[in-house]
Amino acid sequence: MDRPTRRSILRASAGLAAVGAIARPFVANAEAKTATVWWVQGFAEEEDIGFKQLVADYEKASGNHIEYSIAPFAAMRQKEIAAVTSGVVPDILNVGDYFFGVLSAWNDQLVDLTDVIETQKSLFLPTALQTAYAYNNELKKRSYYMIPHRMTVIPFHVWKSLLAKAGYTPADIPKTWDAFIDFFQGVQTKLRAQDVIAEPRN
Repeated sequence: MDRPTRRSILRASAGLAAVGAIARPFVANAEAKTATVWWVQGFAEEEDIGFKQLVADYEKASGNHIEYSIAPFAAMRQKEIAAVTSGVVPDILNVGDYFFGVLSAWNDQLVDLTDVIETQKSLFLPTALQTAYAYNNELKKRSYYMIPHRMTVIPFHVWKSLLAKAGYTPADIPKTWDAFIDFFQGVQTKLRAQDVIAEPRN
């Protein structure tokens, strides 16, 4: 059996390949059977359990070893910056801050993962691929420097007490997007007229 390269480890594991890889300033053993992975701690314990199971399944199937550490978002951001500054970086990094990924791609600090993306491109939503397609200012071109593996949304928090002050109940909230946004613009106007919420600052 051929010894795996770091690239083959990425290519063989869709789950673990679903993160950005950082270019090592000092070339490591390309035939190593161990990869270092830094993973962002989940908001629910089940996320971390799932990641650990993914690693165990991969190790069993491949015979390779993953040395991983799990850290909360804030700690991972600090760890990312310290790693790039010092040159002591992991093989795979679950980016704790999306902007770190695109800035690192801009600065030519990430490995081009196009060959990994191409093997599974049809499985990704176009929006997910667009976020991973970053510009490298050193090479003057775009490429895939990250592999999307999660999507997130920004939730709307609605306070019943504020709805009530505007004269509404949760049942009044529209179920379609445009009507939803229009509704809350009206709620906001009513609450500002009552001095319940402040006008935005310029």
